[in-house]
Amino acid sequence: MWKKSERQAESYKIWTMAVLLTGACISLYYFHVILRIGTIITHIFYVPIILASIWWKRKGLLVALFASGFLVFSHVFLRPDVANHNDYFRAFMFIAIAFVVAELSRRIAKEHEALQAANQQLSVDEQQLRVANQQLIASEQQLRASNQQLKSSEQQLKAANQQLIASQEEIQSLANFPSENTNPVLRISKDGIVLYSNEAGMSLLTAWGTQMGRRLPDKLCKFAADVFASGSSKETECNYDDCVLSLTFIPVVDLGYVNIYGLDTTERKKAEETLRSERDKLQTLMGGLALTGIGIDVISIDYRVLFQNQTLIKRFGDITGKLCYEKYMGLKKPCDFCTMTKAIRNKKVESVELTAIDGRSYELLSAPLMNPDGTVDKVIEVVKDITENKQAKEVLRESELKFKTIFENAGGAIFIADNKTGKILECNSQAEQMLGRPRAEIIGMHQSELHPQGEEKKYKQKFAAHVQKGHVVDFEGEVQHRDGRRIPVWIAAQCLKIGGKDVIIGLFVDTTERKKAEEKLFDYQEKLKFLASQLSLIEERERHRLATELHDQISQSLVMSKMKLDSLRQSISSSESTAVIREVSDCLGQVIQNTRTLTFDLSSPILYELGFEAAVADWLDEQIREKHGIKTDFEDDGQSKPLGDDIRVLLFRNVRELLVNVVKHANAKNVKVSIRKVDDRICISVEDDGVGFDVTEVESMVTKKAKFGLFSIRERLESVGGHFEIKSKVGQGSKITMTAPLKYEKIIDGA
Repeated sequence: MWKKSERQAESYKIWTMAVLLTGACISLYYFHVILRIGTIITHIFYVPIILASIWWKRKGLLVALFASGFLVFSHVFLRPDVANHNDYFRAFMFIAIAFVVAELSRRIAKEHEALQAANQQLSVDEQQLRVANQQLIASEQQLRASNQQLKSSEQQLKAANQQLIASQEEIQSLANFPSENTNPVLRISKDGIVLYSNEAGMSLLTAWGTQMGRRLPDKLCKFAADVFASGSSKETECNYDDCVLSLTFIPVVDLGYVNIYGLDTTERKKAEETLRSERDKLQTLMGGLALTGIGIDVISIDYRVLFQNQTLIKRFGDITGKLCYEKYMGLKKPCDFCTMTKAIRNKKVESVELTAIDGRSYELLSAPLMNPDGTVDKVIEVVKDITENKQAKEVLRESELKFKTIFENAGGAIFIADNKTGKILECNSQAEQMLGRPRAEIIGMHQSELHPQGEEKKYKQKFAAHVQKGHVVDFEGEVQHRDGRRIPVWIAAQCLKIGGKDVIIGLFVDTTERKKAEEKLFDYQEKLKFLASQLSLIEERERHRLATELHDQISQSLVMSKMKLDSLRQSISSSESTAVIREVSDCLGQVIQNTRTLTFDLSSPILYELGFEAAVADWLDEQIREKHGIKTDFEDDGQSKPLGDDIRVLLFRNVRELLVNVVKHANAKNVKVSIRKVDDRICISVEDDGVGFDVTEVESMVTKKAKFGLFSIRERLESVGGHFEIKSKVGQGSKITMTAPLKYEKIIDGA
C-alpha cells in the first residue's frame, strides 16, 4: 500500500510538472508569436524549476535545462519585433536557481532526515532509559525488600543456630539424665535393638512401629551400624508428627551401644527455607537486570567489590575482593568524584556520569545499605551503559549545528513563519542585515510587515494564497529596510511541517546587484550589437570598394592588354610568335574571368546598379543553379520596395549566407527565394526541400556551424529593426523568413 501511494504521488508530481511546463511554453509562444511582443513572463518558468529542484533534487536540473533551452529557442526563432535582451541571462538564472534550490533542498532534506533519525533514536533511547530507570527503581525497591528479608532471615538463622548449639549442649548435659530431657533419647545396641527410651522417645518408637526390646526400622538399624563401625557421631533427619527431628547418633564403642538424641528443628528448617527462597528471588532479580544490560555491584567502605552481577562480570571480569577504582577506572587511588563515599556520608543516593577503563560511558547510581544497627559501611551500585545514548546526543548536536550553519549561510535571508497567524517564528543573521533590525524585533512581526508600507494587503493576499496552495512559489518583490530603503528581492517560499507544526519557510535573496548587472549587461549587449552591425557594414563597404577597384582599374587594364595582344598577334606573321601571343592572350582572358568572379564574390555590382531583387536573382541563378546544379525558383511581387543602403547590403548578405547553408548542409534538390512587400516592410523567404533539422537541437553537432550563422543573421537583422523566423522539420526541408523596414518608413517616422 505504501509503495502504491508513493507511485501515485510520483505520478502526480510528473503530471503536475508536465502541466506547468506546457502552460509556461504555451504562454511564451503566445507572447512571442500570437501577440508578437517582446514582453514575456519568464518568471512562470521559476515555479516548475524550483518545484522540480525540491522534488527531485539535482535531477530537477533537467527541467531547468529544458526551460532554458526553450527560452533560448524562442529568443532565437520566435522573436517578436521589439526584442527583450535579458533571455540569455534569464536562461542562465534558470539553471543557477535550480542548482541552488536543488542543493539547498538536498542538504536540508539530508540534514532533516539525519535530525529525524537522531531524534527517533534519542526518543527510543530515552524511552528505554525511562523503562530501565523504572525497572531499576522497582528492582531497587525489591532489592531493598529482599535485603531486609535476607537480614531478617539471617537473624532468624543465627538465632536458630544459637538454639541448635544450646540444644546440643543441652543434649550433652542431659545425656546423663535422659528421663528429664523433653526431647527423645534412645539407646540401641549395635545390631539395632532398643535398649532404652525416655518418655518422649516412646511416642517416637510408636510412630516407627516398634517398642522397647525390638529392632528399629532397617534403615535406622543400618545407619546405627555404620555410626558404630565408624566410631564417630553422625546426624540424620526424620519427619514426626508434622515436625522435623534432627537425630544425632553418638556411638559408645566400649560399651557396645549407640545413644540417639532427638531435637525438633522445624523452626530452623522454615528459616532456612525462607532464606533460600529470598536468595532465589534475589538471583532472579539480578538475572533480569543482566538481561537489560544494567550492572549491579556492592562496594564496601574500603573500596572492595563484594558482589557483581553477570553484566559487570562480562564487562570487567570477576573482580570480587578487588579495589573498585583499580579494576573499573584503571586508577591508583580513589576517584575524586567517588559516589560511594558520598552515599555513605550523606546516607542518600548519589549519581555521576563517568568513562570506565573499557572506554565506554556509564551512569552510576550509588545507594547506601543500612546495617541493622543503622550504620552504613557499604553501598549497592547500579551501572547503566549510556555510550550509545551519548553518541546519539552528539549526532543530534552535530546535526543541529550543521542545520544552523546552513540556515545562517544560505545565501539569503530566511524567515520561518506560522502558517495560521503569519507571525515570524525565526530568522537568520542575514535577515537582520537585510532589514536593519535585530532578531528579537523581527520575531513576532507579521510577514507582511517586512514589505514596504502601503503594500501590506498585497503581500497578505500572497501569503494566504501560498498557504492555501501549499506548494513552492517564487516571485519578485521588495522589503523595506529600517532606514526606509526599498530593497528588491527574489522570494521563494515553501510550506513545511517542523516539529509537528505547520510553517512556511521563505528565502529572500537581495537582487540589487543582479538588477544593476542586468542593466549593464543590456547596455553592453546593445553596444555589442551596434558594433557588430557597424562592423558588418564597414566590411561590406570595403568589399564594395575593392570590387570597384578591381572592376574599374585592374579589369579594364587587363582587357586593354588582351585587346593589344590580339591586335599584335594579327600583325605578326611568324607562327611561333603567334602561338606564344595566343597563349598569353588566353591566360589574360582567364585572369579577366577570375577577376570578374572575384569582383562579384566581393560585392555584387548588380546590387548597386540594378537593385536588391535583381542582385538576388542573378546570384541565385549563377552561384546556385549553374555551379551546384540545384534547381532554383525566384519570385518577386513586382512592388516597389525602397531600401536604405545599409539594409540592402545586409539583406543581400543574409540571403547569400542562407543559400550557402543550403548548399553545404541541406542536400536539397530545389531552392526557392521569394521577395514581397508586406505593409511597410520587405519580406524575404528562402525555402528548400533538403534534409531539414530539429530547431530545438541548438547544440547539434550536425548543424552547429549553420546554427551559428543563423544566430549571426538574426543578430544583424535585429540591429536594424528586422525579424528572423525559422520553420524546419527533419526530413521535410526548411523555410527561413526575414523581414526588414522599408526606407520611406523611416521618413514617415521622422516627420
